[in-house]
Order: sequence, then structure tokens, then C-alpha cells
Amino acid sequence: MRRDGGNHISDPVCLAGSTTIVISPKNELVLPCYHLGIKTFPIKNNLFELYQAQEVQELIALEGRLPACEGCTINCYMQPSFAVEINKYWWQALPSTIKYNREKGTWKRLLFKS
Repeated sequence: MRRDGGNHISDPVCLAGSTTIVISPKNELVLPCYHLGIKTFPIKNNLFELYQAQEVQELIALEGRLPACEGCTINCYMQPSFAVEINKYWWQALPSTIKYNREKGTWKRLLFKS
């Protein structure tokens, strides 16, 4: 992705708003991502309803399309983005995703669910 110049607003791969929920230390939802932080919304023990609100959904719809998103390669947003749409980055990220999950043992949670 870095070799391709990162995210391109004309054809975005970033899905930060819909794959990652960012909560600030002040208990606010931060959109479209922590790094841009264009807007924050107080959660007030109502994250589910807040996330469904029209203004929040409108900001999420702009994920990867804002001028500041051009060229972005922030991995903590790109890795989840690669997990939900199969494209060339999905395939390129797959080996490191498998290695991470194998080494961190995240797969064990699937075996021991009640």
C-alpha cells in the first residue's frame, strides 16, 4: 500500500469509521479516526444509539474520502480495513494477520467460548 502511495480519496481503501471505534480518554466517539479527529461526540452511556445517529453515519460515509486521507498509511486503520473487503491488500496482509493471531493466541478464544 505504501508503494501505491497510500489511501487515495478517489478510490479509498480506508474504512476506519466503519471498522474501528475510537473512544477518547474523555469518553467521546472520535470520527472519522483518531488522527483526523474532525468531530467528537459525547458517548453518555449510549454508544450503540450514538453510532446509529445520522450525523455519525454521515461522517463514517466520508471514511478515506476526506482531503487529509490522501496518502494515509496508518496501519491501525488499514489493517481492519483490509479485513472486510477482499482486494489485493487483503491478500498481502493475510500472512502477517495469520502470524499475529498465531503468536498472540487470539485464535484460542474461539475454542473456549461458552
